[in-house]
Amino acid sequence: MSNLPQTVGIVGLGQIGGSIALALRKRAPQLRLLGVELQSSRAAKARSFLDAVSTELDELAGADWIVLATPVRVILRLLPELFDRFPKAAVLDTGSTKQAILTEARKLGPDFQFVGGHPLAGSEKAGETGWNPDLFEKRPFFLCQAAESQPLQARAGALVEQLGARPVWVDPEEHDRLLAYSSHFAYLLSVLYLLQGKTTDQLHPLFLGSGFAGLARLAGSSAEMALDMVWTNRENVLRELRHFQKFLIQLEEILEGAQVEELNHWLRRSESLWQEVKPRD
Repeated sequence: MSNLPQTVGIVGLGQIGGSIALALRKRAPQLRLLGVELQSSRAAKARSFLDAVSTELDELAGADWIVLATPVRVILRLLPELFDRFPKAAVLDTGSTKQAILTEARKLGPDFQFVGGHPLAGSEKAGETGWNPDLFEKRPFFLCQAAESQPLQARAGALVEQLGARPVWVDPEEHDRLLAYSSHFAYLLSVLYLLQGKTTDQLHPLFLGSGFAGLARLAGSSAEMALDMVWTNRENVLRELRHFQKFLIQLEEILEGAQVEELNHWLRRSESLWQEVKPRD
């Protein structure tokens, strides 16, 4: 039997959910695609590439896969309802934290066909402004299972590959620990940077160049999604913030002490590190 589904239902048609639908429509046009979206204007726009759209979960009846592309706390609330109403469907989420979601999914028992997911893709563009059928192209899509099942693992991998993404199986605790630094903490730094500029009256448009845009960009991300991202991973984020405080204190001491050689060492070290880790085409 093929690992590819016949019908996929997507709950939440923001940037990620809408892009999943568009990616599947582009790469697997034979699929029947269903959508659940509360915002009527967004749902109306999605009708051009979905077979059916509704504000009600009833629309998902008959789906082989249900994809949850909502804020994390909404995902947590929906898990038992989906298992109760659609016990034969496999469920994949796209939340940016995994440990809390997997913990709740496992409470529903081994019969719940659930795979935790997180596409390492996206931008600060919210909602339909971020829809892109190629958003996941060659990008990692992290996956972790609630219960061990080789057939479900194969099916989840096949679905992710239909998006153009690369399935990467991870431990949920490791996922949240590493993403706390590379994503969640980075987002908060951007937020604090922008708020400081406003508080100190530094946001003069003529002086806001590419350096400002590079650091402030993440602050423009969906606050609704980001709140749940940070809140459900707050222990790991707190650890990163505390590490950062130590570096801030050291930097303050370097500048106050006019330690130019030490500052030069920091700058050259960071320049070298960027060459080691920067994305390659």
